[in-house]
Amino acid sequence: KFGQDMVTHELVVNGPPEPPMVILTSQTTDSITFKLRPEETDTTPIHGFIVHYKPEFGDWEKEEIGFNTDEYTLNHLWCGQGYQLYVIAYNSIGMGKPSPAVTTKTKGVEPTVPDARRFLEVSAGSVTLHLNAWQDGGCPMIYFVVEYKPKNQKDWTLVSNNVKPGGNFVVLDLNPATWYNLKVTAHNNAGFSIAEYEFAT
Repeated sequence: KFGQDMVTHELVVNGPPEPPMVILTSQTTDSITFKLRPEETDTTPIHGFIVHYKPEFGDWEKEEIGFNTDEYTLNHLWCGQGYQLYVIAYNSIGMGKPSPAVTTKTKGVEPTVPDARRFLEVSAGSVTLHLNAWQDGGCPMIYFVVEYKPKNQKDWTLVSNNVKPGGNFVVLDLNPATWYNLKVTAHNNAGFSIAEYEFAT
């Protein structure tokens, strides 16, 4: 037999890329940074990534990431919130499967209840609240709710449910020589804290 050639053709069928590994590297009060590690055994070309993320009580959002990105930061996030995220790699053939979801949290906690001596200034017919005595836990204060009642009564009187942070707030029209209970709820993005105080005019 002469003039016979053997030619072997290798047919490579490519598909969408495998999901990358997502490794969390750092968090601040408003950002989450993570590394992307493509699947080592996967030879499929990658053209880019899409990260899907959502806060604990919010909707999914997405951002596109360039294909040669090793580390990526999601910015403008809520302070002190839990987040879920996953990443999809894609190429010209299509979208790959999503990576396993990663759960993390931005930094920041609920406000810290202040000591009565720093917070309250009592006079005969009123009490002044020094709002700056509250520590914000790393997440800026949004508003305060202020309620009070005479010590021997059951029902609270709402003074305001939207006191803005900063400066002082005065509760007026108190009876002199009377014991009162005061309840202040401080809200920031991480949640809220309730403080109760007892004072006499």
